[in-house]
Amino acid sequence: MTRRTLILLGFIVICASCQEEEGGKVGGNDYYNISENLYPLLYIPESYWVYENQTGSLDSVILIYCEADTLGPFKTGDCCTMTQEVYNLEYESSKFGSFTEHFIGYVIKRGSIDGAYIYLSSFDVGDNRNNTSIAAIHDSLIIAGVRYYQIVEMEISKDDYISSDMRLFYVDSVGVIQKILIDNLNDSIIWQLIEYNTTLLFE
Repeated sequence: MTRRTLILLGFIVICASCQEEEGGKVGGNDYYNISENLYPLLYIPESYWVYENQTGSLDSVILIYCEADTLGPFKTGDCCTMTQEVYNLEYESSKFGSFTEHFIGYVIKRGSIDGAYIYLSSFDVGDNRNNTSIAAIHDSLIIAGVRYYQIVEMEISKDDYISSDMRLFYVDSVGVIQKILIDNLNDSIIWQLIEYNTTLLFE
């Protein structure tokens, strides 16, 4: 077998392996949608939430923007490129001003695509990514006199996008039902959901 034949066979093997990796591609690229586990936390604009803390202060949060986008394409190796679906959301808080969230893969990030993780949708207690972990999954909790079921509790450490350590409690189709903000002195400000009106983007 000549050297030229060996090189040609090697090239065919490499191309075949690349084609195997391309299963499910869109337009020649690997395309990844966000996890369906995030769908119950994606709402249409004008959905809103009202929170009250232990001092009686109120915070009204309204979703003013929710749009799908794509991240990429970018190379993931010799054979392929990848494009990811992203949902960009913008909120306006009467207490804390405007902020953004980004749904990508199975996580929600705060501030930017490279921002702090604030939610992991694996539903696996102990799952840990960067600054955040799933601390617990509660069968039920009573918050501000209302009983909620299947609550995911996230433990989040402060970073460039998160100003304090905090715990966020999530319920599908409702959103965050309780926020515990922890300052440097280990004092806690607890915001509890007292009113909301949400409409899911995917129903």
